[in-house]
Amino acid sequence: MNILKGRNAINDYREEHKKGFHNIEKLNGDLKIAGFDSISDFFKTNDIECLSEAKEELLKTEIYKNRKDLEMLGNAKEYKGIKIIETNDGVDLVIDNIVPHVMNTSVEENYSMFSSVKECTNNARVFIGGLGLGIVLLYLQESKKAKEIIVCEKDERIIDFLGKQITDYVDLQIKIIKGDIYEEIKKNGKFDWIYIDITEGAPNDFKEIAIPFLNNNGIYTPYNPNAYWWWK
Repeated sequence: MNILKGRNAINDYREEHKKGFHNIEKLNGDLKIAGFDSISDFFKTNDIECLSEAKEELLKTEIYKNRKDLEMLGNAKEYKGIKIIETNDGVDLVIDNIVPHVMNTSVEENYSMFSSVKECTNNARVFIGGLGLGIVLLYLQESKKAKEIIVCEKDERIIDFLGKQITDYVDLQIKIIKGDIYEEIKKNGKFDWIYIDITEGAPNDFKEIAIPFLNNNGIYTPYNPNAYWWWK
């Protein structure tokens, strides 16, 4: 199978689709030439390859190579309905017996944080919506881009459970506040980078709310669970 030819075939189809053409027969033919039985066969294979590529890139960092994300969390396992459980790829944060899809130390999550921090400007004042496991803070520390960070977390239990462990471990100027991102973004001045990584995903309307609180050339970045899909 030739994954690059498959990716090019999908991209060619998307470009044609933008122009109003829907030649699905050509796409299927191009994918068969690349060695894939169907579109779903390509996507299944590509997803595995993307994860492999993402992991290879992450292993170039000290954070994922030596799993600093796990070290940062310490030995705490459970607190008031919140617990950390081990998985094949790190840990999940479980809240009231629910596993939120954005609170784990998987390749997908690490790569999402790793790639998002690339958008942060240098010497930045940063607002982060959602503490979670705090992995984005490790990548900010590695990047040396942030001069000050405000993290807004609505679940006080997460702050009590992990806040001190994370802020003691990360050598950054961090303030964690309890509250709702819609309200707290309005109370803390302007920022050079605003990053939203909350359980429900970045709200569709939050960008418009955040923009007035960005400095000139400031950047708003929503959480992207599919960041590891580089080719798209």
